[in-house]
Amino acid sequence: MAGRIKPSKSEYMYYCPNKERAWAKDGESKTHYQRGTGCGFDRAMNIQITDKLVFDTVVQLHKDSSILKEEVKKRIFSERGIKQITSEAEMKGYEKQHRILQKELSSLQDSIGHLEANRVLKRMDDKAYKVAMERLNEQADRYKTDITNLRLKLRGEAEKKQWVDWMDMFGEEIKEKAKLTDEQRQLYLQGLIDHIECRFLPDTRDHELEIHFKHPIVGDKIKWNDPKVKSKGYKLLEGSKTTNLQVEKRDGRGK
Repeated sequence: MAGRIKPSKSEYMYYCPNKERAWAKDGESKTHYQRGTGCGFDRAMNIQITDKLVFDTVVQLHKDSSILKEEVKKRIFSERGIKQITSEAEMKGYEKQHRILQKELSSLQDSIGHLEANRVLKRMDDKAYKVAMERLNEQADRYKTDITNLRLKLRGEAEKKQWVDWMDMFGEEIKEKAKLTDEQRQLYLQGLIDHIECRFLPDTRDHELEIHFKHPIVGDKIKWNDPKVKSKGYKLLEGSKTTNLQVEKRDGRGK
């Protein structure tokens, strides 16, 4: 395909240059301007309409692709040094464990208080008091350590969820695509697309585009191992590597 842009004549078109190349190679041809000869690509395509259709389609597929979301997730986790995000069920389990430990520590501290009172009241000798106090303090230290570790874990998970909500970040990346320059859009499309085939449809005078992607992102999806228990994980199901678009016929005024 070749492109021709002549703003003064309102020409913005993709066309097949085979006849031009044949002319340059073999000289003038009797059928050079005759429709229905050559490759059969009888109508040019509007560049602006075609480019927008392809770009918008690719961005939407990118946005919907579970495979690409997973790649973004892996990249962000790698950049942040994060192995995984704790599930909601796991977070609730940690919170419950924290409450239990707090209750156990409070009960233990009450026991230490009673032990102190018994010693002051001479209800137990110093040796028994010392042994009992050592055991209670050791257990209290273990509770405090576990509580501190849980608090740090809960706080860390909360912070991770604030700045590594990868779905939101993925969405922001998609929004940024609308701000790309033509050169950046070309690089973006080249990163996802292997090639595009174009066919002229003589019955409707339209064009059909078949986009071939480098990855099976068309209709890919996630399948949960157990839909009722999301913490059991999921697997990615590949989609297709191709999708078809139709570029409708437009006149010179773009109608």
